[in-house]
Amino acid sequence: MEKMKNLRINIFAIIVLIAILAGCNGSSDIIEPPGSTYKYTLNGVFVQDVNVTALKTDSNNFAATMTRNTVELQTAQLFFGNSVLGFDITDSIYTFTSSPRAYKIPATTTINIADAALFGDTVSTFVLDSLSITNSPDPLIPNTNGTPIFVEWSSAANIDGYVVAVVLDGFEYTNIGYSAYVTEMGTSTTIPGDAFRINPLQTNPDTGWYNIYVYGYHGSPDVALSSEMLPVAFPSQLSNNINHANLTGNFGSITVSSKAMIHVVSN
Repeated sequence: MEKMKNLRINIFAIIVLIAILAGCNGSSDIIEPPGSTYKYTLNGVFVQDVNVTALKTDSNNFAATMTRNTVELQTAQLFFGNSVLGFDITDSIYTFTSSPRAYKIPATTTINIADAALFGDTVSTFVLDSLSITNSPDPLIPNTNGTPIFVEWSSAANIDGYVVAVVLDGFEYTNIGYSAYVTEMGTSTTIPGDAFRINPLQTNPDTGWYNIYVYGYHGSPDVALSSEMLPVAFPSQLSNNINHANLTGNFGSITVSSKAMIHVVSN
């Protein structure tokens, strides 16, 4: 009898506690355990590169990683514009590929993020317009001993900066090659002779045909994720540009120009 009485008291106490919580938070709110905090990190990049051929079947336009309290999150729902991102368990990234690989119309595009009913947020970036190299050395005139070269390119709106990249033909998309930020916000630069040496400490250049690219970027594209998406990896990671209350990280977009070519020979 005494046990039944205690059981009724305990049940009543639980009902009262639930009623109090519902009255304070509202029936649709998420009730978290005391002291519980969810912190998220999103790192990602969108790349448009018209140099990629249909033969490179593993190429993506978009890649992102997400963590919750520093633990990899595989079950988030991510949308880039109208595109649903799938989780690639092999590489532990959210990704999609669009086809054909042509320049998209420049516009602000959002990533919508949801972790079930626990969390939701939106991050924006600008998909940049097309770029083209307008002035570079004549490919029919060999470059002797890898001397510095001057290049110019077209501008595009909403660009935060440029990168120039050079790689020996056949080694693109392999994390080999030269890349550097263009420190002045113009549309021309001189590429040093070091760009034609796989090992910058060596004296003589590596002879052969080289591909030259210009990247325009917006935001803070993730270097690790973009390294195999670009002909040559970015020089270094820019600072984080996502600083929301419960979401930090870096995200941005990159547009790659059509390549120019130069033939390096030794005398």
